[in-house]
Amino acid sequence: MRTVNLIIVGAVALAIVFSGIIILTRGDGGGEVAPDNESGETGTDNEPEETGVVFKENSVVHLYVDASGNAEGKLVDQVPDSKLAYVLRISVQKLGETKAEEIQSESLRKNMARYGMEVENATCEIEGVTGEGPLTFTVEMEISNYARRVENHWVISYEWVDNLAAARGVITEIKDTWVLVRNTAQSFGISNVSYRMASQSQIVLPEGAENVQYSIESQDLITRYGGGSYERSSIDLETRGTRSRVFENATTVIIAENKITVTVENVLKDSRPYRLTYQRKKPENWGFLDSIEEVRLDLKYGRGPREGYSITDSEGHEYQLSLEEILYCTAKRIISIAEDQEFSIHVLSSDGISSWGRTDWETCWEELPKEEYVSLAKRLLSEWNSGEQIEGPVGSSIGWIGIGNLLYTFTRVLDSYQEEGILPEEIKFAPSPSWGLSLNGEEISPEIAYYLLPEPDVITDTRTVKDIVHEVRKHCRKRSELPKKLLEWTNKEITYTIYSFGATSEEVLESRKGKCADFTNVYLALLRSAGIPARRVTGWVTYDPQTWSPPEGMGFVVGKTPDGKPIAG
Repeated sequence: MRTVNLIIVGAVALAIVFSGIIILTRGDGGGEVAPDNESGETGTDNEPEETGVVFKENSVVHLYVDASGNAEGKLVDQVPDSKLAYVLRISVQKLGETKAEEIQSESLRKNMARYGMEVENATCEIEGVTGEGPLTFTVEMEISNYARRVENHWVISYEWVDNLAAARGVITEIKDTWVLVRNTAQSFGISNVSYRMASQSQIVLPEGAENVQYSIESQDLITRYGGGSYERSSIDLETRGTRSRVFENATTVIIAENKITVTVENVLKDSRPYRLTYQRKKPENWGFLDSIEEVRLDLKYGRGPREGYSITDSEGHEYQLSLEEILYCTAKRIISIAEDQEFSIHVLSSDGISSWGRTDWETCWEELPKEEYVSLAKRLLSEWNSGEQIEGPVGSSIGWIGIGNLLYTFTRVLDSYQEEGILPEEIKFAPSPSWGLSLNGEEISPEIAYYLLPEPDVITDTRTVKDIVHEVRKHCRKRSELPKKLLEWTNKEITYTIYSFGATSEEVLESRKGKCADFTNVYLALLRSAGIPARRVTGWVTYDPQTWSPPEGMGFVVGKTPDGKPIAG
């Protein structure tokens, strides 16, 4: 199981294919074809043989963990000169280096979010876009609270937050890479090709880390993807000088001639989540705001909440606090900042919450002013101190807020305070995946609310988008007709063209031209601006042309399966 490694080929595969680059490689006049310098290679360890041309990729990650558990590091991913590197170069040129770099940074953030880790300040630089030689992607990153404080030790956890979603994501990445490698080979007339990625992750623990251990059943792990494709990894620990290092070496092999048949069940069975633990004293300046970051991250990614957390005061004393006690202390800390008062951790003698309550759907992404969240903190403490039982949800100017989401809001306020040195004048209300939302009396998943947000290519709530939604809504007799009407508008008003690279929804609405991904961006912008949650689905369709073909203008063939069926993107 990979830790921080990601397949760069897989990260850009969709951008390449949906940009039409693969169709263009066999005669677009876009430059000289790279020389054949791939070598034949044979598999080892009784794995199916890799014969013929082998497309290679090499990845190295270094992460350095500091005394506070934060990490910074670099990922260097290199594709040696080959037909695959040629296709990637053309793709980067067509997309533009800035867009391609954004794709890599976002891919890293999404990969680490699977483990409940927050990547910050990710930047990417691409070298070798022109000329020959290797194509190199270098991503620098910071990960806050990479190691988390648990009682008297530190924990780095590589455990998926959502096993099902993560397994599906792994399969999608592998299949994307398989399609790209297979189609590249077909475009250049290569009959026998495989792909091999060699990767190494190195986690360098802080000085003074002792009793380093990792919980994993076997050092040699393997996941089979079907048709001879597989991933094999091993984990080792060593100490150099004053710092311990954990190495994970992995090899991913994809045999392009054979189908990828792995199922979600296979991935879940073969995945082996693990924890790395070590002992080290807390930093001298470690305090309350540092220790509640773990609570915020658990609530942000839906990992918890757990029954108890290790929370530290300004004098370095450590407490095991329940969620109710953390709620009390975060409210008290916000008030102490707002009114310039002394703060100390308070351990409660009894539970003051009778019901956590659900949060109204309508509160999501509304702005909660400073005076109001401070007032909510005061109200909560006043009721608690008077011996009253607190029953959620609580009322606010933006709607009813469940007590759990109030806690998440307080942790976000304090996170902003720690970063900026002042309490935010307002904070956009965000739901935690750990607690449900309520719409018309029915509970709905809070994750759905995140499908209302804009993306880099999906620009919501602009004047253009609002005008379109307003006009289309006039022709709907009821709300349930709006998604279909907006889809009809998109397909009618946007003209399909394959020659579109990295456009935003606003740019497509201006030009009224785009490829399949551009249609999706426009439709998502319209739906989300109309208050209708919508998520992107990408993938491939294999079909028998005698019984079905993609709608005209809405798909194109990007290759064939081993049994001859076309693959439409």
